[in-house]
Amino acid sequence: MRIKQILLVFVAAGLAISFLRYTDPRPRPARDGQIVLRFWNGFTGPDGRQIIKLVRQFNEEHEDIKVLLQRIEWGTYYNKLYVAGLGGRAPDVFVVHAPLLPRFAAAGLAAPLDSWVSGDGGFPVADFDPVVWNAGQVHGTQRAVPLDVHPFGMYLNRSLFRKAGLVDDAGDIRIPQTREPLLAAMRAMTRDLDADGAPDEWGYVLTTMRMIFQSVMTQYGGSLVSPDGKTSLINSPENRAVMQFFVDLIEKEKVCPQPEGFDSWVGFRQGKVGIVFEGSWMLSELEKSDLEWCGAPFPQIGPQPGVWASSHMMCISDSADSLRQRAARTFIRYLSDHSLEWAATGQIPVRRSLRETAAFKALPVQSAFAELIDSVRFSPAVPYKLELDSELELAFEKVLRRTATPEEALAVAHANIEKIIARMKPSAEEVQ
Repeated sequence: MRIKQILLVFVAAGLAISFLRYTDPRPRPARDGQIVLRFWNGFTGPDGRQIIKLVRQFNEEHEDIKVLLQRIEWGTYYNKLYVAGLGGRAPDVFVVHAPLLPRFAAAGLAAPLDSWVSGDGGFPVADFDPVVWNAGQVHGTQRAVPLDVHPFGMYLNRSLFRKAGLVDDAGDIRIPQTREPLLAAMRAMTRDLDADGAPDEWGYVLTTMRMIFQSVMTQYGGSLVSPDGKTSLINSPENRAVMQFFVDLIEKEKVCPQPEGFDSWVGFRQGKVGIVFEGSWMLSELEKSDLEWCGAPFPQIGPQPGVWASSHMMCISDSADSLRQRAARTFIRYLSDHSLEWAATGQIPVRRSLRETAAFKALPVQSAFAELIDSVRFSPAVPYKLELDSELELAFEKVLRRTATPEEALAVAHANIEKIIARMKPSAEEVQ
């Protein structure tokens, strides 16, 4: 049975590789002596156009290196990347989200970078935000270089704010940044326009629940698992308080609709919602709409500032030879140096010097979201991250549907996560 499983893995690897097609941003054959790098990522949306532009620029400016770009939908990207690595066909440079880095490092796919980033003429580590730079480490070894950071933030409907009288003396909207002003704004914008007993405009709607939960959880000092990843902490008083807050928005404050039957993001774009919490990746979609809107930092609902975030991490294949590894370092340094251009897609540069430029400060949403970088927290980098996400979302859904209390839902999630951890004990070394 074990042999059969191994054979199936390699058959899958062959099939996966055979279906891949590379995008050459500037089609031309590789010249003699030119190093060819394969670069994989999941940038298939508006960010895809920007990465094509950056790769094209790099190829034009570096005659000795040619980068072939492969973009794969995130939904299938990680499976293909993992299978390619098992089959000895890993790309030379690839992107992973920060919480998944330990899994690829443990599989031997991400090369250690310490000698490069700390050596003479190495990387400008001091220019990076420590909280984001350190997310590229596994067991103290640097395995990736962050390209960006993308925290959650707050989007506001300017029109509904004005209609509710939430403006200052100059006529600008008053952006709520703490719990009570936030609740007051939500109440003021929830209105039943036709007197049928059901609101037609809402102060707030829920979007991506697990990211919203983790943002507020951070403010209450809660955690999903212990620092070593070996114990579930999801059923804590802090986490129960977070879930109760969102239940109260629906049941007590009546400023938020039930998630089922209401398309939250469409409702915001149609002008029926005053406030949503979402990531910077939604920026390009809003810019195409007719809505009068703005962005602001994630509000402080709990006792301390905090917000969920993630980062696109750039890795070098451990199987790449020395020439390709050297070329890969040149390419990664180029993308990092040009990450201000990458910010046009809604991402935030992790190089502090770039965020101090007038060009970045002219980006209103990105610069607003960047205000909380020192307070961001990443999802736990554990080998069972997908299962953890699933348990959190299921618990949140039960609570919001009122089929379970926060205590009941989180108790079940805790028990299930403990079982998952027990099954994965041999993989404990993957945890940061």
